[in-house]
Amino acid sequence: VRFDPQGRLLDGQHRLLALIASGLKHLEMVVIRDVPTESFKVLDSGLGRSYGDALGPDVHGAVQVAAACRLLYCVELGGDPRNNRDMAVITRTDAADYFRLHEPVMVTAVKRADTVYRHFAGGNKTALCGLIVLGWQADDALMNEFLESLVTGANLGLGDPRLALRNWLSNDRTLRNAGTHLALYIKAWNDWLNGNERNLMVIRPDEDFPVFLTAKADAMIAQQTKRIKFLWLLVTK
Repeated sequence: VRFDPQGRLLDGQHRLLALIASGLKHLEMVVIRDVPTESFKVLDSGLGRSYGDALGPDVHGAVQVAAACRLLYCVELGGDPRNNRDMAVITRTDAADYFRLHEPVMVTAVKRADTVYRHFAGGNKTALCGLIVLGWQADDALMNEFLESLVTGANLGLGDPRLALRNWLSNDRTLRNAGTHLALYIKAWNDWLNGNERNLMVIRPDEDFPVFLTAKADAMIAQQTKRIKFLWLLVTK
């Protein structure tokens, strides 16, 4: 059983819970104190710890946060999060490091994603969180307007990409991974930002993962550069 310098439990949670459940009053264990907090993400790394465990013991909704970190880091590297092979490159340590760099926005985005998700029978909280982080980093006012329109549906006319996404979120029952959801969310955002009409949310399996636009500018060159770097990472990792 391990504790960090602040007295927070880093390792041994399951054993202690089992002890409580058993009703035993005494059980000898090895107790180690003052373990560096950063060591949590590599404790028992050969065992079945989740990506959420790697973030530390005090992160609320750690599993959801870690999933969003993996998704966003894959996109940041130029990978395609719809592809399991691309996602497999992102390690627990990568997810933990990404979280440390973006902790305030990640925690807030997960809470906002939960709020939006509750308004629809479908959707994907991890992908919603990813979209929110991308949007807040670019223009938080625009992203908040986009999200509010998804939730309320107010003043959305035929051809509005936000209405197309809202209808898809409300009616689609197909199981899709978070990467596919994020791709569709980004397509709706891009079309709305550029003033393009859209009535249906569709993405083909052979279609490139969309670039999240922050302005009415072509971002394809930057994305292609990222993709080349990511492919090199796959070869060398």
